[in-house]
Amino acid sequence: MFIWKGKGVRLRVRDYNQRRTILWTQPVTNQEQQRYTGQAALQPGQLYQWQISMVEAAPSRRSPVQENWETFRIMPADQRQDIAIALRTLEQPQASPEMVALRKAEFLPIAVSGQMRYR
Repeated sequence: MFIWKGKGVRLRVRDYNQRRTILWTQPVTNQEQQRYTGQAALQPGQLYQWQISMVEAAPSRRSPVQENWETFRIMPADQRQDIAIALRTLEQPQASPEMVALRKAEFLPIAVSGQMRYR
């Protein structure tokens, strides 16, 4: 699922290693989230890239609009399960909502020099 804030026209997903092949293109609606419905399932452990285009492509333009692609990795099921278990243990009655949110944020991936890493 892709979640964002802001405006866009089109959401695209491509394989990180085969950048010329677009796996999925979807018009952006007023919703702030979009579920991937491509024909090929995204594979755990693989790198992909996504992009939200802000303008429609203009075939008559000499130079295309440059928009960044963001890299992401599909988390393997066993790692996802381990994190889900750890997150449930964080939600203890004595912990404040702020502390729970801070601890959960430690599980989010961060991008460093184009590589996805986990804190």
